[in-house]
Amino acid sequence: MKFFAEALQKLGVLSITVALDTPSNADTAAFVTEGRSEAVLHHDGHDFNIPLPVPSIKSQTTTFPFGRQTIELRAAMKRDMTQHPGIPLLSAEDVQLRWDNDRHISCRACRRLIVVPHTIRWRELPSQSWIEFSDYWHCHSGSSHSYASCDHEVKRVGDLPTLRAFPGTAFVGLIYLVVNFSDVQNVKQMVRARHTIHPRT
Repeated sequence: MKFFAEALQKLGVLSITVALDTPSNADTAAFVTEGRSEAVLHHDGHDFNIPLPVPSIKSQTTTFPFGRQTIELRAAMKRDMTQHPGIPLLSAEDVQLRWDNDRHISCRACRRLIVVPHTIRWRELPSQSWIEFSDYWHCHSGSSHSYASCDHEVKRVGDLPTLRAFPGTAFVGLIYLVVNFSDVQNVKQMVRARHTIHPRT
């Protein structure tokens, strides 16, 4: 099971999305309790605790249609019109502390180690929209242009590169980790090949 919880502070809403391992049924229900910073999902006879960024201000029970692999629910939170930085459910500092004490990240299904147990520095992953703001970090991101104020010509060669982790350094995002391939084991590297299709003559 995978989940994502987000606090929409200006709307006063907690938005929760859950990807279930098996489709929803008559047993599937979510419970939110006033003042608690977690929701409880009951599914297939098991209870799953879902941590929330902020406490809910209202208790509620939500049921779901049959056969849904992904379910969504909303809960009430205190509305706040001021700007606050997002609070991650799991920070790089949290992962670093657990890593230093245990150095153990394994597959939930087969229990085989995924990240090689050696020294790794865990860092916060930039916002997923970092690529959209990259234009502000460069003089200009378009094709060839000249500017008198810069007194130089800037050319863009291809797209900006994908953010990657160096060996020995890993990034912690809101819903995933970015680790260098040399720091993992028991996984397969997927290579996306580019194919050129030539028309028949």
